[in-house]
Amino acid sequence: MIKGILFLGIFICSTYLGFSLGESFIKRYTHLRTFEKSLVLMQNQILYAYTPLPEVFEFLTEKVEGIWKEFFKNIYELLTNNFTDDVYGAFKDSINKYKDKLYLKNEDLDLIIDFSKSLGESGTYGQEQIFSLTLSNLKNHIEEARELKEKNCKMYRYLGACLGAVVIIFLI
Repeated sequence: MIKGILFLGIFICSTYLGFSLGESFIKRYTHLRTFEKSLVLMQNQILYAYTPLPEVFEFLTEKVEGIWKEFFKNIYELLTNNFTDDVYGAFKDSINKYKDKLYLKNEDLDLIIDFSKSLGESGTYGQEQIFSLTLSNLKNHIEEARELKEKNCKMYRYLGACLGAVVIIFLI
């Protein structure tokens, strides 16, 4: 009886581990898609509505959900309370603060930081070029994340369950 409960616990733990690892691929894809949505909203507010940057980030906190809402709210607070000199510093501080909650690779974070370096530093045409370049690069990252999600998510889930079964077989 106790042995059966132990085996069930081992199987459940290893399966949970597999599902957790698989979930990280889904979350990366979702976080990148949400950032893409916020980038398009930001582009519309800056290029067409001529909204000042702090107000753009306040607008994003109303339109975006999850961790990105907190991320943009932090940027908004840093800019409006003059805790940082520029948008780049606010982005860098927010990335450092929320890095553990964002399921992004270093390349994704570098893309966001590179975007923030030039945000608000040029005219309308320059901003339009920066947005289109960043969105283009972001689409490549999203496509890579989608492929990894489709390929690895099931694999890690099955691997977790199989690993639990193998451990149980060895213990029997």
